[in-house]
Amino acid sequence: MAEGRVIGHSLLLRGGVLVGTAAVVLLNSRVLGAEGQGQVAVFQLGLLLISAVSGFIAGGTVVYLNQHWPLRSLWQAGHLWMAVSALAVTAGLAAVGGFPLWGAIGLAGWLQAGIVFHGQILLATGAVRAHNRLAFTQTALLATFLVSAFTLGWRSLEGFVAALMLALAWTAGDAAWRVRKSLGPKVPFDGRVWSELWRLGRSAQTGALLQLLTNRLPFTWLARLGASGAAVAGLFSIAFYGMEAMWTAARALAPVLHARTAGTSDRGKRLASTRAFALLTAGLAAGLWSVAMALPEAGYARAFGVAGIREVLAALGPAVLAGSVAGLLSHHLSGIGQHRWNAWTSGAGLVAVVVCGALWYAPYGAVGAAAAASVAGGVQVVGLAWGLHREERMRLAEWMPRRSDWHQLRANKSVTPIKRDDSNPSA
Repeated sequence: MAEGRVIGHSLLLRGGVLVGTAAVVLLNSRVLGAEGQGQVAVFQLGLLLISAVSGFIAGGTVVYLNQHWPLRSLWQAGHLWMAVSALAVTAGLAAVGGFPLWGAIGLAGWLQAGIVFHGQILLATGAVRAHNRLAFTQTALLATFLVSAFTLGWRSLEGFVAALMLALAWTAGDAAWRVRKSLGPKVPFDGRVWSELWRLGRSAQTGALLQLLTNRLPFTWLARLGASGAAVAGLFSIAFYGMEAMWTAARALAPVLHARTAGTSDRGKRLASTRAFALLTAGLAAGLWSVAMALPEAGYARAFGVAGIREVLAALGPAVLAGSVAGLLSHHLSGIGQHRWNAWTSGAGLVAVVVCGALWYAPYGAVGAAAAASVAGGVQVVGLAWGLHREERMRLAEWMPRRSDWHQLRANKSVTPIKRDDSNPSA
């Protein structure tokens, strides 16, 4: 598939996910209020934790290992690990407390992990369009089922969870159906596949798990701040989802950049692509944030039924820009086999969130959480830039965009990754 079509398809479906997510957040905030939205955010954190832990084995490493192991062996190992992860994380959430409906979280997390895993198998078999459709299908179904639940009078967290379960079950079934013919014949299970999946998956997924905690930990932290904690968490989550919407272009283009970076040994072309993609996504994110700031607070209050959204979005401004660039830098580093930088910088971001949270969450609430997220984003993007400098020997002058970079952005090439030697950063 031509890369230009991949970019267009990814952007189109990411736009659909953006619309669906906005509809879900709007419905939750209008019907459940800020407190209900806060409970939803905490519930979603729990299921994302299960999915993230599952990804250590049942994750993106199948795309590479499909070249060396029978796909069915990878599939078997992934599903066994998913079941163990769902049970272990659910038990941990129940022990920690503060997570609503933890039994439902376990089931939802297992379904979400299955969608992600089967999506990676689709990528491994070259079904890029099918992979791209999964997130759109899940979001569209959630919005549809949520409207039905609320219309029928099921206006509670349980109503949201029921709609989410239906959307996840439908999407998980669709994903499993799509990969069934690609698994190949039955083969004896080889235990060595576990060590291979773990060896390649631990670095990348450690960074993903730390990034998840960096982004979502404030939801549970705020929810525990007194009687109004859930409402404060809900306010922050609405603004945070708005920030994530501004990252739509970056998230659509990052996998394309990853494949392009992994697929060339030409350092100059790699840097040119990353500069062009980063400049484009940062410009789009800045434009969207400017539009958000141009809207009055009264408009947000009328739309979402919650006051204070605009000032939280204002404090998230640096995080909007940092996140749009950091995602691309991290995929560049992953594309050359240097996953450790993503783990280190995500860990540094988490430390920043915890330290700033201890200082700002209680006195400043959602605005303090937004300021902490901006500090964490700045820490991460600086760390990733340093990693790019170290691994690509990138001089200061090479950070400046060039006219020729846009030719790299428009390049029409295959996106099939090549096999890389992770021990050689410059390969």
